[in-house]
Amino acid sequence: ALGNGLRLKATVLFAAGGATSTSVAVGDIFCPLVRLRASAFVLVHKHPSGDPTPSLEDVALTNRVAAASRVLGIELLDHVVVTRDGSLSMASVGLFPTDDEAKEALQ
Repeated sequence: ALGNGLRLKATVLFAAGGATSTSVAVGDIFCPLVRLRASAFVLVHKHPSGDPTPSLEDVALTNRVAAASRVLGIELLDHVVVTRDGSLSMASVGLFPTDDEAKEALQ
């Protein structure tokens, strides 16, 4: 969770998953962000497989979270996939949703 000036306010663990998947609801992400009065945030999750390529589920979650972030006014800056060998920024590789894709995710 980031505050004014993008200063780190808190690190929040939303879910802990198994070896192959984790389920997280959009509301689970925003409850602590609202309580912390965050102005922005970055989603980060790991892929134990070592492959940082986002799954279809990762992209779909990003779209839903981006849509909700626009409604709530808490800016989603990026979704980063981390592995033991490196990381991948979804924003830097063009997988971050456009405004239209985010709106579509709400429907």
